[in-house]
Amino acid sequence: MLFVFLGAAAFAAPTFHKDVEPLLQQSCQECHRPSEIAPMPLVTYQQVRPWAKGIKAAVLAGKMPPWPADPHFGKFSNDRSLTKAQIDTIVAWVDANAPEGNKADAPKPRTWVEGWNISKPDHIVEMPQVFEMPASGTVEYQYIVVPLASPRTNGSR
Repeated sequence: MLFVFLGAAAFAAPTFHKDVEPLLQQSCQECHRPSEIAPMPLVTYQQVRPWAKGIKAAVLAGKMPPWPADPHFGKFSNDRSLTKAQIDTIVAWVDANAPEGNKADAPKPRTWVEGWNISKPDHIVEMPQVFEMPASGTVEYQYIVVPLASPRTNGSR
């Protein structure tokens, strides 16, 4: 008869700083940080902990992180999707009552570019006047003439 003792460390639950925080930095904080589009920041443990069950539900349902590109048609450098193993880590963390863990295990905070965070565009087209878009309802189809200046001439014709 063979007995194997793995010890408690082999069954330790994932912790926020060691296991979950790096996943949030990689796949969530682009939108879930102050002054960005998501409704709540997910940067610190104190910000994330109240949302733990909701995060679990969202990643299990495939709602978060949003990634509409079809992986069958290429690998994208900005792919935010989570692997099955990463989802399992988040689920195990939530199921273990979302422990914070040791702050010394935390990765360095990710630095973000403020404002425009993709490559500089070749040309920016601006509307000649403000176009109001209602939050709900129907907007009749419209033609809006936008004068274009050639990027080569910097506006001169």
